Amino acid sequence: MRRMVFGLSGEPGSGKDTVKEYLIERYNAESLGFSLVLKDILNRLSIPLERANYASLAEALRTSFGEAILASGLALDVARTAKPMVAIDGIRKLAELEELRKIGNFRCIFVEADMRVRYERVKMRGMKADDAGKTFEAFVRDHEHAADKDVRNLRSEADFVIENNGTLEELYKNLDEIMKNFS
Repeated sequence: MRRMVFGLSGEPGSGKDTVKEYLIERYNAESLGFSLVLKDILNRLSIPLERANYASLAEALRTSFGEAILASGLALDVARTAKPMVAIDGIRKLAELEELRKIGNFRCIFVEADMRVRYERVKMRGMKADDAGKTFEAFVRDHEHAADKDVRNLRSEADFVIENNGTLEELYKNLDEIMKNFS
């Protein structure tokens, strides 16, 4: 079987990590992600793991080295993996999507959910240091950061769009339907 590479995009709290975890558990996918690269750099520099710091670092890298710099690095990681499936989460820019499409056998899944649903998920999971105490208004403002404002435009470029306002079972069923196209 030829390696399948799935790029995951969607706004914060839409369910990208849940999709990635399901692909790992159910389909033995290798996990790669934009935020893991950024997290490594922030940790090495002892900078707090807050959403604004992730966004600032990503934009600094893109400004200095090109919009697709992070995707280029992840494409190299894909080439090094032996697994038959790879899930890359966190595509935020069209240039990143275009760079990853060069891999071959690549498909983009856009995960979407209502703003209020996403806000509640972000607060509950607390992945970033500042998530738990975030107000809804601050969450809405976060979407205007340069690193996040283009994400919603990727929906029209995706190969698949999954609506994720329902249950995990519904999400998994939708993913299994997509995977039937590749078995």
